[in-house]
Amino acid sequence: MSREHLRGAESGGTGRHSAEPGQPVRPDVPTTVMPPVEAQISTSRPAHDPPTMPPMAAPGPYPVPPASPARKPPSTSKQILLVTVPAVVALAVGVWLGAALGPSVFGGSTPETQVAPPTTAAVDTTTPTPEPTETEPPDDELVVEVRNPLGEPVTSTSGCTQGGYVWSSATIERTRYDSALVCSFVSDRPSVDYMVPAGATTFTATVGLDDSSAETKSSFVFNVIDAASGKLLWHKNVSYGDSAEVEADVEGTLRVRLEIYRTRGTGADEAVAVWGNPKMF
Repeated sequence: MSREHLRGAESGGTGRHSAEPGQPVRPDVPTTVMPPVEAQISTSRPAHDPPTMPPMAAPGPYPVPPASPARKPPSTSKQILLVTVPAVVALAVGVWLGAALGPSVFGGSTPETQVAPPTTAAVDTTTPTPEPTETEPPDDELVVEVRNPLGEPVTSTSGCTQGGYVWSSATIERTRYDSALVCSFVSDRPSVDYMVPAGATTFTATVGLDDSSAETKSSFVFNVIDAASGKLLWHKNVSYGDSAEVEADVEGTLRVRLEIYRTRGTGADEAVAVWGNPKMF
């Protein structure tokens, strides 16, 4: 719009066009008053403009939460337990399941047992020769190592079936003597002499008739004599089924003599006189 039109509008002209100076205005043409353009521009606002937002304030500092106390790490032993115990339990469970359910559950297969083909062994048809076995003697005939506690005899007289006294085992009143001086009596007064060891003062023995004697009505006298002087040191009359304990003083004696003789009996059957476990000390 030209400035002339604006000025015409501001001056209150009624015509659509203002008359030029010196030109008459036509009265039959109505005039329309236009509002000021500047006013429209200044007062109108597009409908699509967004509403104006107030400016946002700058964010302030946030509060800092209080620091939590530092946690103490677990000890090494606890860490080891926490790791080891579950592992051991898992291993034990696995072993138990494997043993209980078998290898087929875990995809394995049971190994087949290989059976070797039977072999024909050679059969020995020969009859083996039995090895000879030693027959143990009865208890009353057991071989026992007989000790001679008196040493070698100095002299010995006959009168025994063995030609004299012998060392053997014997039994008097159910008591066994593994070291015994024995005479199977025949006649006379069989005797035997032994040297007395140096320092010995006593002679001891158990005398009687052997339980196996056939003559059960016999009685015998047992004498201990000083062989040098003939002095009687000890004597006793003993019947079958009885016994006597000898204790003779041999102090100062160089040699002793052991002598027996019969006091009762016919002599038709054998009677065995026994000096059981004789010793000098």
